[in-house]
Amino acid sequence: MRCEDCPRFDEDTGVCRDRKLNPESFGAAVEVIQIFGPRSICILNDFREQMLDIWEGKKLPGPAPRMKGRRRA
Repeated sequence: MRCEDCPRFDEDTGVCRDRKLNPESFGAAVEVIQIFGPRSICILNDFREQMLDIWEGKKLPGPAPRMKGRRRA
């Protein structure tokens, strides 16, 4: 679902009233969950259920994203 079509979308501020994220691809959903956790994904997102199934097993595909601006010692 597009955010703009959702009743929880605030047109004035251009963000979700619930402060949820709605990644557009599977890869983006993986990154969002790795960084912010599964509760950050909108309940109407197409990838949410699949991500939650994977999250329960704690086996997300791909490496964890690296944070920009951090250097290894």
